[in-house]
Amino acid sequence: MKRVFLAFAKILIVCSFSLNAGAQQQHALSADYGISFEIESVVLQKPITLFVNLPNRYEETNVSYSILYVLDPEQWFSTAVEASRVLQLNGRIPQTILVGIGGTRTFGDLDDPNVQALILRFISEEAMPYVDQNYRTSSLKSLFAHSATANLAMSILISKPELFSRYVLASPEANQRILSGMQQLLNDGQLRDKTMYLTLTNIDEEGVSRVNGMNALTAMFDAQAPESFSWRFDPIDSLSHFTTPYPTLFEGVAFLHLGYPPTRFADFQRYTEFGGLEEVVSYYNRRADIYDVSALVPESTITGIASMLIQEEQFELANETLKEYQIVYPDSHVILSLISRIHENSGHYADSIAALEMAKVIAENQSLTRTAQQYDDRIESMRKMIR
Repeated sequence: MKRVFLAFAKILIVCSFSLNAGAQQQHALSADYGISFEIESVVLQKPITLFVNLPNRYEETNVSYSILYVLDPEQWFSTAVEASRVLQLNGRIPQTILVGIGGTRTFGDLDDPNVQALILRFISEEAMPYVDQNYRTSSLKSLFAHSATANLAMSILISKPELFSRYVLASPEANQRILSGMQQLLNDGQLRDKTMYLTLTNIDEEGVSRVNGMNALTAMFDAQAPESFSWRFDPIDSLSHFTTPYPTLFEGVAFLHLGYPPTRFADFQRYTEFGGLEEVVSYYNRRADIYDVSALVPESTITGIASMLIQEEQFELANETLKEYQIVYPDSHVILSLISRIHENSGHYADSIAALEMAKVIAENQSLTRTAQQYDDRIESMRKMIR
């Protein structure tokens, strides 16, 4: 934990400069957090700094990426980048473009509806079109904000609900205007197919009005939210108002993409409750539709399911699953290794050895020397056992 917070503490180096028509200066941010540059805002009548972090190997692909916008990036962009990197590396979220809208708190009183309207115009008419024009973005657009900018984010949702589909909000204050706006969104069905993650710390840190506002908002969602509105509130009692964004970004960004991670099952009961292989296939089809990725159930998912089934002594079901996907993944030595385990358990040692020999050849062809040796050792051990 200490190492992570030290990474968060690194200071962003942001340099100001002019943006000429068709040309821009770009400045690297510290610790490889991306670049920053300015665009001239007609709406706000001044240059605004954008922070941009691109996915690994962005230039080598033609893929369109989901995008996370970050308000108050001078404070939170580095944290957002770290959270996104960790979650991407662990397969919890898709590769994502991050964009910070600089100077958010200098635009004026963020509780003033006129200021909110100007910021909304800048984001929707200038910042987002610029990003969409210059980067390969998908329709999945999310917004992170904290404290006063979280109130601004909710005001943006109320005023222009089609702009973002997903929100991560740390320590917002749901005042009466926001509560009324959220009620209207619910009445109009405007929260369908949206996602929202909310956090707040204890009443002594946040104050009575924030806690009362959150209680009223979550009660409203509990009573009226449509099934397709995915939301969660996590109280974080041990932190201060100014530190809630750290866990909020990690947990919240992961929550935005609960339909993305590979499926895993601890035991046969949970697998059955999920819906078995049929529902796993449906999950990956839905995932493909949302994230524009392959609908094929990954090899690692199939072998994970089969391993669990073998451990739970569901050998016939495991064998059926492996045989079905052996056609899909003919070069999978792991599938063959698991098939060998099933044969061995059934006392069909010749079939078990045959499967291991095929697995060994595939491992050798893939230059997996150590794995091939392990298969060879298993073959020898089994041969000794049946002599």
